[in-house]
Amino acid sequence: MIRNYLQRRRIKNYLLLKFPTLELRSGCYFEYVENINIGDYCFINDRCFISGKGGIEIGENVIIGPEVKILSSSHDHNSNKIPYSSEKDILSRVVIKDHVWVAAFVTILPGVTIGEGAIIGASSVVAKDVEAYSIVAGNPAIHKKYRDIANFIENKENNRFHQREA
Repeated sequence: MIRNYLQRRRIKNYLLLKFPTLELRSGCYFEYVENINIGDYCFINDRCFISGKGGIEIGENVIIGPEVKILSSSHDHNSNKIPYSSEKDILSRVVIKDHVWVAAFVTILPGVTIGEGAIIGASSVVAKDVEAYSIVAGNPAIHKKYRDIANFIENKENNRFHQREA
C-alpha cells in the first residue's frame, strides 16, 4: 500500500513538473505517462484512471471530472488464446481537443477523438468520435444537442476560461 502511494506520488510530481499549469486532484492513477500530453490550464479531478499505452493527447483548458477513465489500449480477442492474449495489445490514440468538459464517471474508450468545446455528460461511455461543440450523454454516448456556439466563440475570443479565473 505504501509502495503504491509512493509510486502515485512520484508520477504526480512528474506530471506537475512536465505540465506546470495542470491542476491534479488526489487519488488519480496514471499508466504509461510518457505517452500522455496535457495542454495548459487543465484540471483532472479525484480518482481518475488514465492509461496512456496507446497515447493520449489532452488539449488546453480541459476539465475532467472525478472518477473518469481514459483508455488507449485493449486486448486482441482474435488472438491465439481464449478469452484474449496479453501478448499483443491493440493501441489506439485518444485525442481530447481544447476546452472540453468531461463530467464525472465518464469512460473514454481507445481510438476516440473528442472535438473542441464538446461536453460529455456524467456516466457516459464514449466509444465513437464526438463532434466539436457537441453535447453527448449515455451508454453509448450519443449526440443530444450542440452548445451555444456563438457564446462559446465569444468567450474564447475574450479569454474567459474557467481555469484562468482570477
